[in-house]
Amino acid sequence: MGEKKQDRKLPKGLGEKRLRLEGTPEETEKLHHYLSGQMAAQSAPRATSRRSMSTVRWDLTTQLASVITQKGSHWATHGHTHSGQLVLEPHETLFLMEMGCLEVEIAGGHANLQQVYGTIICDSLTLQEYTVIASLKRSGFVVKRCLVSWLSPNTDSDANSSAGITIDARLELVPSCPLCHPMPPPSSPPLQSLLEVYRPGSKFKKSSPSPPQFRVCVASARDPFPSPSLLSQLAAIQPSSGVTLKWCVVDGPSLTYSTVVPGTIPPPH
Repeated sequence: MGEKKQDRKLPKGLGEKRLRLEGTPEETEKLHHYLSGQMAAQSAPRATSRRSMSTVRWDLTTQLASVITQKGSHWATHGHTHSGQLVLEPHETLFLMEMGCLEVEIAGGHANLQQVYGTIICDSLTLQEYTVIASLKRSGFVVKRCLVSWLSPNTDSDANSSAGITIDARLELVPSCPLCHPMPPPSSPPLQSLLEVYRPGSKFKKSSPSPPQFRVCVASARDPFPSPSLLSQLAAIQPSSGVTLKWCVVDGPSLTYSTVVPGTIPPPH
């Protein structure tokens, strides 16, 4: 046990900073020892006690994770009630498992992180979108996801059809998105969701959340740049809510944010 603990310790620094390498055997040996220690510390397995982990069961039909055992303080900002059961959304399930807070059961067996990624990352949650969510949450932000579907103006499927959108009713926080302006189907590319982002340290309440600090639309670097028509539609929700809207382009691990400013978008042709 003592050797394993020692392997996880980062080696001490190399001492006084030097402007150039001298190439001496002593210097080479010191560099090799330092780099080997770094690699050993980073590659050492990190175990989490099951006593501190919550357990959920992933439902392939509803695409939600039902909470079986609940431990830890992260439930103040994660999960919502669905049909009388506390559940986690796909992005919440992935993030909490990555943080070592969650054990996930799929099809009656315990799943590892790779299996959970392969099951959850799909058309309803893209890898690009999860990359943005995880980046924001690691920085301390509280992130809630609102699912959005675009409809034809002539579609009359429900009460929201006149607005050109439908919103997934299973998400409790979706009504806080003020998407109440007519929106014809965008020419490029359709959005699946909006992210509501709350500042770190804010007194977030799942039952009655305050307006978010900003909202984020996520797009891949391979997607065409949004048309003026789509940007105008997105910017139209800002005046009534006073919440900044950002467009995030994901290119691998690189995230580029742009703020959609009303009044600066050229009119669609």
